[in-house]
Amino acid sequence: MHHRLSYAVNCSVLFTDLPLQDRPAAARGKLDLEGRLSVLEKAGYDGHVGLEYLPTTSTLDSLAWLPRERRR
Repeated sequence: MHHRLSYAVNCSVLFTDLPLQDRPAAARGKLDLEGRLSVLEKAGYDGHVGLEYLPTTSTLDSLAWLPRERRR
């Protein structure tokens, strides 16, 4: 699945059973982000999606999982 929606990540509201500093690692590879955004787009949504997070390293290092062409 592929989508064209813009997004950002908020890990302060994800995995609330974990300490805040452990949430970004828990979110990596466990959320079907591509699938969820594809469903939104197929439903007609074409706006931005906010996905905030608190990096545990430098901002650039923490975004290594995000394909460069998707970073703005």
